Amino acid sequence: MRRFWTAALLAAWLAGGCASSSNNAGPTTAPQGQAISVSDLPTAVVAAFTAEHPYDKIHDPRQITDSNGSTRYILPYTRPDGSEGSLTYAPTGESLSGY
Repeated sequence: MRRFWTAALLAAWLAGGCASSSNNAGPTTAPQGQAISVSDLPTAVVAAFTAEHPYDKIHDPRQITDSNGSTRYILPYTRPDGSEGSLTYAPTGESLSGY
């Protein structure tokens, strides 16, 4: 009888832990910077992205101007399989991944 209750409690604990952890995605933050269109991106940025990700599609790019006056572009993108990613570029097309 003791094994039954131990197993029942363990199963309930595991089921409850899995259910609550799937909804715990953490806090979401609004994108920073100014929203711009893909056509407003510098040619060097689009060329660098296209060279690295020829089949991926950019959506909702953002231009960020830092306090020191430097500009960077955040490019969220969607891969052909539907997964998403995001990259950061300098206006010259230099990748700032890890920024």
